[in-house]
Amino acid sequence: MDSITLYQRIEGELDLDRMEASVQTIGGWHRYTGTPQGERFVDYLTGELDQSGIPYTTEEYCAYTSLPLAAELVLLGETPIRLIGDVFSGEAERMEGELIYDRWPEGSSDKENEVRFAAFRDKIVLTRSSGGAFAERVSRAGGRGVLHISRSPGGYIHHDNISASWGTPCSGEHRFLGCIPSAGISLEDGEVLIRRLDQGRVHGRLTVKMDTRVRRSRMPVVHIPGASESFVLLNGHYDSWYEGITDNAGSDAILLELARAFWNHREYMKRGVRIAWWS
Repeated sequence: MDSITLYQRIEGELDLDRMEASVQTIGGWHRYTGTPQGERFVDYLTGELDQSGIPYTTEEYCAYTSLPLAAELVLLGETPIRLIGDVFSGEAERMEGELIYDRWPEGSSDKENEVRFAAFRDKIVLTRSSGGAFAERVSRAGGRGVLHISRSPGGYIHHDNISASWGTPCSGEHRFLGCIPSAGISLEDGEVLIRRLDQGRVHGRLTVKMDTRVRRSRMPVVHIPGASESFVLLNGHYDSWYEGITDNAGSDAILLELARAFWNHREYMKRGVRIAWWS
């Protein structure tokens, strides 16, 4: 069979209704790495593969992960302001402190940064900067916490990370991990606080609770042979911050459907196909 005909046959077998059903099932789970609902995805996927007779292996590994549980800032006598703790943030329990707004732009000179960070001592820093290198430098300067303002309007808070990677940290990143309580705040709440700080001093109590520990996780990998030992790798991640179909449930369902179609036409393939779902 020539490649064009094979392509057309595989394309014709892709079942949109079946993919949509998979997306709806997958989207109902909060698929954080190593959690019960994350592992439910693996059980669902391997069950579908078993039903179709598609060979696979399930890789298992231990990962050092960090899951934000709860975070808030309470200005004395006022309603708590919602936050989201950064991955690998330090923790705080009603930690009292004065807020300061970091007015310095990114790309400040070394001399400017000396003045900038010196002002953070004993303060909870409200800033438009984020990331591990920034948080660690605030910590070294004697800062008490970091609140980084989200860029998107609409009350959204972006999940951030004070490690350099979303997976198990590398050994060189240990200085970032838990170095300081660090959390995201919405654009709207951040701007309200900036206006308050323009009018005078602001004190608050910061709480950041994290679940940071080693978790065991599984990753399914489909093995579809071809005529040669070489293979094409298709892959996507199945973990997700919350339930829902974005990032990356749609692609996960597509990969499952492609596995069925390639398996049905494996005798015509010059190369094998491996399909991996990363956690």
